[in-house]
Amino acid sequence: AVALHTRAGKPRNARCRVGRARNRLFGSSHLRKSSFDGSHSTGASKFEEPYRMPGYLPAALGMKRNMDATYIIGIDLGTTNCVLAYAPVSEESAEIQLLDIPQLVAAGTVEARPSLPSFLYLAPAHETAGGALDLPWATGQTFAVGEYARRQGAEVPDRTVVAAKSWLCHSRVDRRRPILPWGAPDEVPKVSPVTATQRYLEHLVGAWHHANPDAPLAEQHVVLTVPASFDAAARELTREAALAAGLPEDFVLL
Repeated sequence: AVALHTRAGKPRNARCRVGRARNRLFGSSHLRKSSFDGSHSTGASKFEEPYRMPGYLPAALGMKRNMDATYIIGIDLGTTNCVLAYAPVSEESAEIQLLDIPQLVAAGTVEARPSLPSFLYLAPAHETAGGALDLPWATGQTFAVGEYARRQGAEVPDRTVVAAKSWLCHSRVDRRRPILPWGAPDEVPKVSPVTATQRYLEHLVGAWHHANPDAPLAEQHVVLTVPASFDAAARELTREAALAAGLPEDFVLL
């Protein structure tokens, strides 16, 4: 699983992300990197090297053996950005790859980026005409996720959902009710924190299938990372959103 760490909302370079991801994944006592390859170094310089994932990592994570799985996929569901990384399970040592994620960067313009900003833009009807918000794998879209949504957040904040993951931890609201964007006018359609989270994950699933049509994500080993601060309710709501988005029933919430 690859954790995307940001500073001032800007993702760091890919190698740094992979290094920090390795530290996050193997930092716990039961998943230390040393238990796989004998290395005990945690120096920052080591993080600049391409990290290689052990082929038997699925078993170490407690995943059920899936003979149809081609990849192990790590998804970091970040408050500011999301990222998806993957490696083949058939190789004893395989370099982690980051998935380039196609997303709208402007109305009618799709570009691939290494991360997906965790923003959801709920467009008015006149902006969806002519497939302006369509993606390579989805047509008739009435919302946008990613870079374009992030940009619209500055222009049209009443129609942009931000920090949906933080709302999942907010125990004083009904997190299944359509309450976001918070404080938006009545004419703006709203979504629940669970639905917003589902939209981010659906986009990642769609991007994966677009790039890997012969490897359905539901048949892969999938690890989804969430903050350690998530309580049981927030974790369950995240699992609910993930299953609705198309993650496999036995995915690991780490």
